[in-house]
Amino acid sequence: MARQNPVAGARNLVVSEEHGFEDVTDQQQQEELRHDLEIQHYRHCFRLAAEHVRPLFTHVTWQAFWLSSVEGVTIAEAAKQLGLSSGAVYIARSRVIARLRAHVEQTEAKEDLQ
Repeated sequence: MARQNPVAGARNLVVSEEHGFEDVTDQQQQEELRHDLEIQHYRHCFRLAAEHVRPLFTHVTWQAFWLSSVEGVTIAEAAKQLGLSSGAVYIARSRVIARLRAHVEQTEAKEDLQ
C-alpha cells in the first residue's frame, strides 16, 4: 500500500495577520503551501531521526556526515578538516544516512499501525 503524502489532505489555509486563517483559492498558492508543509514535515522528521541516531556515532563520524551532507562541504574539504581520507568520509556519511533512513522508516511504520 502506497504511503499517503502527510500534507496531501491538509486544508488550503494560510494565516493572515488581519483575518486569522483564510482559504487559499489560487492554485499556485495552494501548491506553494503544500510544498512548504512538505519541507517542514521532512525537516521535522530529519531532526527527530538525527536526535535519535546522533548518539550512536563517534563525533568524527557524525561530523563527516554533517559537513558533507548538511553543510554542503565537499568530501575533500571535510576529509581535510577532520584529518580523514575521502573514502572514510564517504563511508561515515553512508553509515549515518543508512541509520537515519532506517529510523525514519521505522517511525513511519509505527505511525501506520496506529
